[in-house]
Amino acid sequence: MVERGYGSCLLMVVLLSILAGTAGAVTTGSIVAWGDNTYGQCNVPAGNDFVAVDSGFYHNIALRADGTIVAWGDNTYGQCEVPYYTDYVALAAGGNHNLALELGEETNPVVCWGDNRFGQCNTPAADEYTNLGAGGRFSLAATVNGKVTGWGDNSSGQCGVPSPNNYGFLAGGLRHTLVTTYGKLAAWGDNTYGECNVPGGDDYIAISAGDGYSVAQHLNRSLICWGSNTYGQCTIPGTNSFSAFDAGDTHMVAVRSDGTLAAWGDNSYGQCNVPSGNSYFAVAGGYHHSVAIKKTETTEIKANFTGSPVSGPVPLNVTFTSSSSGSPDTFLYSFGDGTTSSDPNPAHTYQKAGIYTVSLTVTGNNGTSTLTRTNYITATTQPQPGGKTTLFYLNTIPYGATIYLDGAAVGITRKAANNLFKATEGEHSLRVTRQGYQEWTGSCEAVWPRISFHTVKLEPL
Repeated sequence: MVERGYGSCLLMVVLLSILAGTAGAVTTGSIVAWGDNTYGQCNVPAGNDFVAVDSGFYHNIALRADGTIVAWGDNTYGQCEVPYYTDYVALAAGGNHNLALELGEETNPVVCWGDNRFGQCNTPAADEYTNLGAGGRFSLAATVNGKVTGWGDNSSGQCGVPSPNNYGFLAGGLRHTLVTTYGKLAAWGDNTYGECNVPGGDDYIAISAGDGYSVAQHLNRSLICWGSNTYGQCTIPGTNSFSAFDAGDTHMVAVRSDGTLAAWGDNSYGQCNVPSGNSYFAVAGGYHHSVAIKKTETTEIKANFTGSPVSGPVPLNVTFTSSSSGSPDTFLYSFGDGTTSSDPNPAHTYQKAGIYTVSLTVTGNNGTSTLTRTNYITATTQPQPGGKTTLFYLNTIPYGATIYLDGAAVGITRKAANNLFKATEGEHSLRVTRQGYQEWTGSCEAVWPRISFHTVKLEPL
């Protein structure tokens, strides 16, 4: 569940995943920004490990997957000077100040920095907080049992939490507070534009608040907006289905259900001219700029290789070449003769005649993959100068099996027959197949001038 407000962004999935020790499952990506760049608020930091982002008046903050926060843009009040911790689990940006939730051993303390002219950075006593919000000049936090605390500018009553105080999820607008509890909405503070006149219903799952307007999301992912609509910020364009959204000052920015971006309302600085693409998962709206996180593009790990040559007399020197995708880090070849190699492009020598199955397992950040090429290498007996042709006898159980000698079919075994096959003296690769039975591979020796006898029992599939 995501609760977003004006200068307020909390990814509960991030918080809960980190608290549960499963942060690796959180979606990560790189940041993009557009609109007013007077203070460098659109000069985004490098990296593709961001999990959450939020915007103030002229600055932004973002949470990395490693629990650190980065801030950029206007730093007049030190709002971009992030206190260094490595265990942040949530964040929120006010007009010129920030809040972050630090994962503690017994409590989850709120850390505040930036503009404190209204006491918005005078954090309350440590408690088990699980949700944050920030308005223009005030701050909000909620405990695990839903108790909301507000501090900072209270000129419109935005910090005066009404009873019963069990709201839980919250968002701060410029001068008003919006909350949800058990799917219902409540709001207090400035109501000049009707921003606190919440609609009925009990299926709301996410909220956001801007300058004189409010937004909520139904369970079916549709949005409803109310309050000031001077710039069309409450007029939702196109298909009303979104996976993420945030209220800026007088414009809205959102991620549609197909992963594309949408924005509407005030566009005086191009803050509604969204970039293309369809892999976005988080957004934030500032005063006249917008920010989004685009999912990191990953390529599936997939093993692939070739060998050359794949047949020939022993000793057979084969060079294997990996063409695996997904940027694997480790390689493990199994050559079928009991030997292995961790070289991505190994050379291997087969010393004995036979038919060999080769496999390659690759591992990387995007997973593990194995490719097995059955009966891939055929190593035959080295022809001997003046080698003589002799016979060998091969009985198969059951009969009716096809016999391959050095990769070439030489006949089919028959019932009550002399299953004799020609071969040049020496050792040969042998392959036996029959429908409904497991294939058998191995070797046999042809000896001149006598006949050698061999029996192969096939196992049913």
